[in-house]
Amino acid sequence: MAAEPAARWLIEVVYRKTGPALLVGHLDVLRAFERALRRASLPIAHTEGFNPRPKIVFASPLGVGASGDEERACLTLERPMEPVDVLKALGPRMQPGIELHQACALPGRKPPPYHLIPWADWRVSLPPDTADHADLHRRCADLLARPEVVVERERKGKKRTLDLRPAIETLRAAGDDQLTMRLQMDAGPTVKPVEVVEALGLPTGSEHQPHPISRRERLAPAPEA
Repeated sequence: MAAEPAARWLIEVVYRKTGPALLVGHLDVLRAFERALRRASLPIAHTEGFNPRPKIVFASPLGVGASGDEERACLTLERPMEPVDVLKALGPRMQPGIELHQACALPGRKPPPYHLIPWADWRVSLPPDTADHADLHRRCADLLARPEVVVERERKGKKRTLDLRPAIETLRAAGDDQLTMRLQMDAGPTVKPVEVVEALGLPTGSEHQPHPISRRERLAPAPEA
């Protein structure tokens, strides 16, 4: 008779990626969590095999240059702990710019299906003096009226076209040099806010601000598995 699988306890951590962490990529965020878990001596479960790794699942990892207000990660523990105790142990050991602010226990034995999260809300700050509110409002209305918004992507030396329009649910001017947008994440390849900025015919950088500042303000809840 097969042995019963080991019990697992899931803790979802909500965190901010900001400030000093803006210029780090997802692998660096993962390593920061692993270091903090090790230093806090938390009972994190590990994968099997030759090179066991802590069981951490992230919701739609952020790229370099993007901040996030409500990012989520699911930790699989080998014994039960109160979420507040996980937060107290882990928070002070995270690197600057990764700020933990909430934790909760999740039901079930598997992490949430983060890959099925349907949308994300973004705020984009353009380089100063890019456009005033009226100009941005006109550009947004014109783009939303188009049946397709085709851009070109290049990866590993190969170019391909992508229609952004199905992913753009909302797009609004939020003052001078400010945009807000809701981008669908289940409408094909993930669309980047900077691609929307380019499609609006706006510059994506200046001498003083090389890139638009993208902040993910909210991720939709993950659907139930």
